[in-house]
Parts: sequence; structure tokens; C-alpha cells
Amino acid sequence: MRGAGLAAEAGSFASAPFFCLPPSRARSQSGAPEVNIHAWAAAMQRRVEAQFRRDWTFGFAVWNYLFRTAVNLQKDAYMFSVPSADGGSYQSLKPEDIVAGVREITSRLRGTYTDINGEEKPVQGDLTKLRFANLKPAARKTLANVEARAKNIPGTDEVRKTMRLQTHAYRVCFGTSIFLTFSPSERDTALMLRLARVREEDPALLRDGAKKFQARGLPALDEEFCRLSPEALAENLPNYEDRRALLARDPLACAEGFRTFGAKGGGEETALLRLPAPGRWCS
Repeated sequence: MRGAGLAAEAGSFASAPFFCLPPSRARSQSGAPEVNIHAWAAAMQRRVEAQFRRDWTFGFAVWNYLFRTAVNLQKDAYMFSVPSADGGSYQSLKPEDIVAGVREITSRLRGTYTDINGEEKPVQGDLTKLRFANLKPAARKTLANVEARAKNIPGTDEVRKTMRLQTHAYRVCFGTSIFLTFSPSERDTALMLRLARVREEDPALLRDGAKKFQARGLPALDEEFCRLSPEALAENLPNYEDRRALLARDPLACAEGFRTFGAKGGGEETALLRLPAPGRWCS
């Protein structure tokens, strides 16, 4: 199905672009920029309608779509040859050999492998453990191709392996490092409340206790809330339970808030965004 047909079915909503297919109709404006899959996914996740931002499965569905797109756009696997049985030469892999290797990998995901102590342990679906499962040459070659193509796809074991190797290389070069983790409390941070946005007249806000805080300038980011009286604080911030509920419905606001904190480096600007402890005025 082409993009034009989907657009007709979707009506006024933006439909998923078919990036891998040739365009089925001319652009309305010749100079209009192309929208790639990542830009489209980011735009859809940040739509102002509550049914997009607050849906519990939409974000996971978009990520699944991005992941499968990255997998499908990878270069085709290729396998030239594997060592022969006598070890003195190489033999080419036939299509049926590759199919047999894929089937072996699939079946061994529910099997066992031998660890460094010689003990048999379950693989439990972990591809990284199949290297120690005594696979046949065709299966080993297939697994190597999978690892080579998955190392550039976010969320895979190969990416985590690359990160571990880079961290180890830094340790060898610069010495033992010290890891610092910044974990601001999202429910006590005005910045994340500010990033939790939906339309002020959205039907999802009819019974929302924090409806008035969907206005453009609320809550203020330059206010020292710890200096406010309880009455003034109640006018400028949602209560503790409403803050928790608001951010639980909008996880993207928390992610964007953490990203903003990381960009600022946790300096004085970050300190001003802290709210008083819930036991004082906000409970």
C-alpha cells in the first residue's frame, strides 16, 4: 500500500511515511524537506494530543517500528565459505546450509552452553551465549553475520558490548575511572512538569487536578519555590499526588527533562528547579 492511500484513510492525522518505497505522487512543494523515519517518530511522539502523549503503548510501538526499520534496512548477509571438515581447505556454503544454520541457532536459543568453569548453563534466548554452545560451522558463520550487522542498531547486545570495550579501553589508557550518576527526582522538578504538555482544552483534562498548569508559562522555572508560603505554593504548583500522576502519564516529559539536565551539566540552573520536600507543604 502506498503512502497516498494511507493518507486518504488517515484523514487529518499524519500517517507513517514509506521511506523505503519510491514516491507514488509528486510533492506539493518541490523544495519541501524530506521527513525521515526518526524525524517522523519524534514528531508523532511529541504531538500535543493526549491520546498520543499519554498512551501506554504508543511509545513502545514507535520504538519497535524504529528497531524493525533499522534491521530491515541493514545490508544483506553474505557468507562465502567455512573451513572444511579436514581443516585443510574451505568450502562454500550452499543455501540449504545457511537455512540449517539459522534453524540450529533458533533451536539452540532454548538449549545450553558451557561456561568458563565447564558447567552447562541455559542460554535462555541470549545470542551472546551461543558462541559457547558448540555450534556447527554454518551456524557460527550465520551468528557472526548477525553480530556484525546488529552492532550499529541501538538496543542490541552488540551495542552494549561495544560500550563495554570502549569503557575498558579508556580505563587502560587513562586509569580507573569514577562514575557519577545524576538522578534528579522527576516528581520534585519543575522543569519536567513544564515539559508535560497537552492541549488546555483536551478532553483528557476534564478530571485532571493539574489542568490549569497546562498553560504556556506554568510552572515558572525562575521561581524559588522553597521561599514561598504554603498558600502561594499551592497556586504556583500542583500538589504532590497531582505531580506524580501528571508525570506518570507523560513519560516523554521525564526523558526530555533528564536530557535537559544532562545538557546543562547539573549547575546552579538545575538547583533552582528543585521543589520543597513533599512532607512540608506539598503533601
